[in-house]
Amino acid sequence: MDCGAFTGDTLENCLRLFGKESFQKYYFIEPNLSHINVAQKKFSAHTKIKFINRGLSDVPHQASFHFSDDMMSRVAQDGGAVTRLDTVDNLIDEKITFLTMDIEGEELLALKGAFRHLTKDRPRLCISVYHHLDDLWKIPLFLNDVLPNSKMYLRHYNLDCADFILYFLPD
Repeated sequence: MDCGAFTGDTLENCLRLFGKESFQKYYFIEPNLSHINVAQKKFSAHTKIKFINRGLSDVPHQASFHFSDDMMSRVAQDGGAVTRLDTVDNLIDEKITFLTMDIEGEELLALKGAFRHLTKDRPRLCISVYHHLDDLWKIPLFLNDVLPNSKMYLRHYNLDCADFILYFLPD
């Protein structure tokens, strides 16, 4: 499951590194419809991808949203549009084995909205924790409460303060 899938950069890497047989189904979740349209054209030959045009949160609601052509589309009080947000638990009925999330500061709320899947499915997680300073401790503490005795790894991928990724491996 790829939350904040943009135009498919993570999916491209997954296909390149592991091949199209590496997943049974790939949930491509992205609130920006123009990004979904680009990805649908790019991956039209792949039948295992389910595109979901939605943002994620802890409860379903509508939110002010800033749409951007780059990777900076996000929930914003001064956003020029309104978009629908939903929970992972509402959107997905099947078991989740891997979840990656880079949703511009909404990660903690979205993880709360995935509580049922986190506790029942115990997926491996790859979560961005750099959008808000307190993400660095709030997200690991939340996940440790939900899935105790799991392994956590933090990796920094950039020279600036961006791109801190938390890898979370339930026991």
